[in-house]
Amino acid sequence: MPASTRRFNLGVICGLMAAAIWGGGAVVSRHLVTTSLDVWDITLLRYAGCFPVALLLVLVLGERVRLAIGWPRVAVQLLLAGPLYHALVVAGYRHATAGSGALLLSGLLPVLALGLTCALAGAPPSRAAAGGITAVLAGLAIFSGHAGAAGVSPSGVLIFATAALAWALLNECVRRWQVDPLKLTVTLALFSPLFAPVYLLGRPSLGLSAPPADMLLQTAYHGWLVAIGATALFFASVRLAGAPVAAILQTLSPAFSAGLGAAILGEPLELAQVAGLALALVGVLVTIRGPGTARADSVRVPGATGWLRAAALGVDLRPWQSR
Repeated sequence: MPASTRRFNLGVICGLMAAAIWGGGAVVSRHLVTTSLDVWDITLLRYAGCFPVALLLVLVLGERVRLAIGWPRVAVQLLLAGPLYHALVVAGYRHATAGSGALLLSGLLPVLALGLTCALAGAPPSRAAAGGITAVLAGLAIFSGHAGAAGVSPSGVLIFATAALAWALLNECVRRWQVDPLKLTVTLALFSPLFAPVYLLGRPSLGLSAPPADMLLQTAYHGWLVAIGATALFFASVRLAGAPVAAILQTLSPAFSAGLGAAILGEPLELAQVAGLALALVGVLVTIRGPGTARADSVRVPGATGWLRAAALGVDLRPWQSR
């Protein structure tokens, strides 16, 4: 086998592993929030794991990871993608299975981001983008419609739609302010201690009462495995297989969430749901690729290469950002 082929295949494997880790995050959140930990505990433990990593990066890399923007803009981005955002997503998994929640978030995000971009630019989406949106919405309807009463409730849909809108707004801020994604994620992790007062207010009593194994699972999985493992694998995929291939592979994360949710948590996964999942993922891929409007020079879809330089320190960075 030629060396170039081996290199490409290794890159694909790395990309799939990164997608699996990100997809497994939904399963971990769903499991913990419905068994032993509440929303506030899960969010606190996530940042307890990633904060030391971010601090180490600042100490080692210095200015290369410091975000040089004004405090008001930092506050806006912290509100949109910081601890409160993650608490919202975790709360959603009380009302949706891992597969349903992950698909709703990943499916609605590019749809809302494209709609926001086009609305601000005053230009309609292209036919390809409109077709992608239609496929996403149809896939979501099929998947959720066959998920049964336990699949996703109206509250779950509302929560994940709100989270997707917050991330779409963040995407627009990043694009307009030309924020470096790596510096942004490190900054969000460093400012995570500001969440402490909210945590204390939200807790009925002080202290964590969950089993130590569950607390370690959350800290290690979201704070370390996602922040370090998935990010390193994703960058390896970009380097070995190319940025477009690596970005496309990340659209499979909801598929991993649904599959792992069925295998580990016993969540139902019918053939019709698989069909809906596939349709939604194709729609996501069509939406994030190619021009978003007839005037591609003025409006761009959340592209597949925008988050490639980003790390996942406390923020699940997917390839949605505009180029």
